[in-house]
Amino acid sequence: MNPQQLSIVFIAERGVLERQALALVDSLKINGKMWSECNLYCYSPRKDNLPGSYTINRLRKRGVRFVTEDLNKNFVDYPFSNKIFACEHAERSINTEYLLFLDTDILVLNTFKLFEEFIGDVGICPVEYKKIGTNGQDENMPYWSHLFKYFNCEREKSIITSVSNEEIWPYWNAGVILVKRSVGVFKNWCNNFQIMMENRLIPSEKTFVDQISLAVTLEKYTKLIQLPVSYNYPINENLNMTAPEDSLSSIVFAHYHKVFPTGQCLFPLTQMGFQENDMLKLVKRLLVGSGLYSPTVLNKLRNYLIFSR
Repeated sequence: MNPQQLSIVFIAERGVLERQALALVDSLKINGKMWSECNLYCYSPRKDNLPGSYTINRLRKRGVRFVTEDLNKNFVDYPFSNKIFACEHAERSINTEYLLFLDTDILVLNTFKLFEEFIGDVGICPVEYKKIGTNGQDENMPYWSHLFKYFNCEREKSIITSVSNEEIWPYWNAGVILVKRSVGVFKNWCNNFQIMMENRLIPSEKTFVDQISLAVTLEKYTKLIQLPVSYNYPINENLNMTAPEDSLSSIVFAHYHKVFPTGQCLFPLTQMGFQENDMLKLVKRLLVGSGLYSPTVLNKLRNYLIFSR
């Protein structure tokens, strides 16, 4: 499949997200010809949270196209909805065959080999833990049962969470989403999200409404391909994951969440068992170059780590 038929969509706003965006784009540009041929779109969907001019100029020099329309007007207090409105806009305005949404707190470490043979309508990974999801026999089951009935979903299978290995009803991680643009996944996701919010079809934890609305949306799509965990590899704050057998060379998208910006773990990849090789040095260089670490944390890092030049 031609990489020029793939557009990558991500979010950047003032603050930590703009620094994460720099690291994400730099990792895309470094890791393979395929990524360099893709179209890159950066969305800032809330008018009062635009990134700074330094970030915008630096990303534009790397070929990123900016979309700064005020798309998220009604849910400004729920930033997780930014991705929904950005994806819906991308689906109706970008003329490539496929769209790939990436959370901004991701580093791209390898080529997306599955894209070359991808024949589905959606490609996505399960959530790491059940949390607000359900296994059909817990306190969350009545909520999910009502939700599936409300949206006329007929659940036919269960999935396994990527970290805790729990069997649950289909509930997907919204950090990496590959879609065939013509099938309208993002339009339906946006509609379902707004229906849920307007009708208060939300759990006690509002944080997960983006993923829950995505779950009911994807129940309508039969050509859904579950991606391997290496396509949304969670480097969690509690570092429950261990290094895969092939080390960093097997990871495509490293989803680091809040580990790096907070400095809670100065060298999380090393702690997880990854060896000090060229790829690990590259990851460290990307994080430093983007400004994700504060000067205080950087000084500590320099005392422990040797960065590639």
